[in-house]
Amino acid sequence: MRKFFVLWVSQAASLLGSSLVQFALAWYLTKGTGSATVLATAVMVGMLPQIILGPFIGPYIDRWDRKKI
Repeated sequence: MRKFFVLWVSQAASLLGSSLVQFALAWYLTKGTGSATVLATAVMVGMLPQIILGPFIGPYIDRWDRKKI
C-alpha cells in the first residue's frame, strides 16, 4: 500500500507541475503579446495531446496487466 501511495503522490505532483507550467506559459505569452488569439492557441496546443491521445491510450493501457504497469 505504501508503494502505491508514493506512486500516486508523485504522479499527482507531476501533473500539478505540468499544469502550472502550461498555465504560466500561456499567461506569459498573453502578457507579452496582449492577444487573446495567442492565449487561445497556447491553451489549445497544451490540451491537444490529451484530447487526441486520451481516448486511444486509455483503453490500450487498460488491456495491460495492472501489476506490470
